Amino acid sequence: MNSLPKVAILGGPDVDARIELMDLLKTDFQVSAIGSEPLLQEKFSQAGFAYNLPIVVGGYPQIAKGSACSDRDRDGMPDEWELKHGFNPDNPLDGSQDADADGYTNVEKYLNGNS
Repeated sequence: MNSLPKVAILGGPDVDARIELMDLLKTDFQVSAIGSEPLLQEKFSQAGFAYNLPIVVGGYPQIAKGSACSDRDRDGMPDEWELKHGFNPDNPLDGSQDADADGYTNVEKYLNGNS
């Protein structure tokens, strides 16, 4: 459980004072709410406070619907990619192996778009 104090940053005439107070305290805060006003977001960011709430960054992106690639062995690499690169689409262990001993596993190579 997070033990940081919670604080809500909302718009209004005293928003600068509240951000300055947080900065003076040099305390980490768990931000529970923040206005969606671009000016407020900019002030909060300029004060050096990080935030990761969806409402702050504009919500979640819209992702187009699609179908997952076939991955019979469920190792994270699509069967088509495995066949193209000489792996066995029925071997769940080849994803965690490093076929060319470069320090990256086969599934990392797939995820990073490497051949």
